[in-house]
Order: sequence, then C-alpha cells, then structure tokens
Amino acid sequence: MDLNDFWQENKRFLLSIAAGLVVFVIGIQVVKGLFRKEAISKKGAVTRIEGDLRKPMYSNADLTAASSQNRELEAALAELRGRVEFRPREEFDASGRSLSVSNVYFATVTDVREDLLVRCSRANLRIPDDLGLPAQVVREQEILRYLEALDVVERTVSMAIEAEVARVDSIQITLDSALRSGKALKTFENTRIAFKLSGPSGPLVRLLALIQRPTHGQTLMVEEVDLRNARGKSGEARLELTLLAIHLWGIDEEEEA
Repeated sequence: MDLNDFWQENKRFLLSIAAGLVVFVIGIQVVKGLFRKEAISKKGAVTRIEGDLRKPMYSNADLTAASSQNRELEAALAELRGRVEFRPREEFDASGRSLSVSNVYFATVTDVREDLLVRCSRANLRIPDDLGLPAQVVREQEILRYLEALDVVERTVSMAIEAEVARVDSIQITLDSALRSGKALKTFENTRIAFKLSGPSGPLVRLLALIQRPTHGQTLMVEEVDLRNARGKSGEARLELTLLAIHLWGIDEEEEA
C-alpha cells in the first residue's frame, strides 16, 4: 500500500489527530498567557518577602522605646498593686514570728477585744463581743486571714467611735472559698468583712467618709454599701457595709513567663 492509498483510507482519522494537536498547542499558549502575569506577580512577592525577612524587623530605637514602655507598665502595676492589696499592720501579721501562729492569734484577739470593748463602752458604742471571729480556728492559713480581718475590724470600729456611731449590730467575716476548700488560689483572694450598723444617719455618713480616708498607709477597699432609713424609727438609719482584704496571686509568675 502506497502513501496515497494510506491517506485516502485514513484521511479522516489523520485530520482529527492534526486538529487535536492544533487545539492542544493553542490551549497551552492560552493557559500560559492567562497565568503568566499572576506567576510573575507571585514570584515578585516571594522575592520581596525574602528580602524583608533578611532585614532586621526592629531597630535599636524600637528596642529602647519598648524597654521604656515596659518600665512604665511595671511601675503602674506596682502602684495599682500597692493600692489594691491589703497590708496588715505589724501586730496583725503572724508570719515570721518566733511564737506559733496560733499563739500570736489568741494573744492578739484577746488584746484587741479588751481594748475595743473598753473604748466602745466609753463612747457608748455597742459592738458584738466576738468581733465576728469564729470560736475555733485550726488551719494556719485561715488563722493568718482571720488576723488580717481583725485588723480591718479594729480600724473600722475605731472610725465608728470617731464618727460617734451608735451601734455595730453584727460583724461577719467570710474567707475566700478557694482558701477554705484547699484549692489553688488564682489571680486574687478575697476576705470579706461585712458590718451591719444602725443609729442616727449623720454618724453613719461620717463613717463612710472616714473609711475613704487613708489610714496606716492605705485605704480600706469597699465592696458594697447600703444605707437606708430604718423602718418605723424617725431619724434612724441602717448601714450594711462590706469591706475587702485582698491578696493578689499569679501576677509575678505571669510577668516572668
């Protein structure tokens, strides 16, 4: 069979193959034309990013500014912590004493109770005999916190004497639930000291003003205040006041991390 005969017999098949090749070549060129610009753009972006990565991200000026800002933030944190965290007076701090914590606690409670009862009797101010303290405390950490709460009680009752308040009807001390359950303390710890007072409204208002006055280097933290007229008693009022002894935990560890 010669070439002419082969062509005549397979002409349609050969033309289909040729047309397919033409379409394939044209398709390749079209695809290259469509994506060439995008490929060039992406390659340029990669080159720029690689160049940026080889350059230092921060200058010495940036480091100096960041260090200065860090010092300012540390100073602000220390100031805020000093304002918020409760610092007991020396006689109410049993840590680092030669005596046992329980001995310091009972001796301090006895002295403070006798002193307050005498001073309140002279000022005609009625207060609860137990000062809101439990009859028995066993755990050392709880003893330390009740001592701090007693510090808050002594300061508040002293201010109530100064304000000429008539009655301190009740004092309730509530330790942080995490402390009492033995769980790990996170971020902060609250001891709440709740007072219920009654008498003429003027002295109660004066007491609130005195509480906001810094004493012994710090201001007592107030969580709740509710002052209202006493029912059926003209000129009488009732004050519910909750103060906090706060300890902050975990901040220093987070800073170091």
